[in-house]
Amino acid sequence: MTRELLFDKLLKHLYDNADGYWQIDGLADQHFGVTDRQLLESIVDEMLEKNWATSKNY
Repeated sequence: MTRELLFDKLLKHLYDNADGYWQIDGLADQHFGVTDRQLLESIVDEMLEKNWATSKNY
């Protein structure tokens, strides 16, 4: 799966389920079968940079 396609799928899922708390790596693995850490980190960094997601520490 390309980065752009995964990014779009993750963003759509986050948008459609805005009231939930999601870990991007778990979401990508569970729903899309993607476990590439570097790919996921680059997507998360971009989402955080654009304020489309927030970082939470638990």
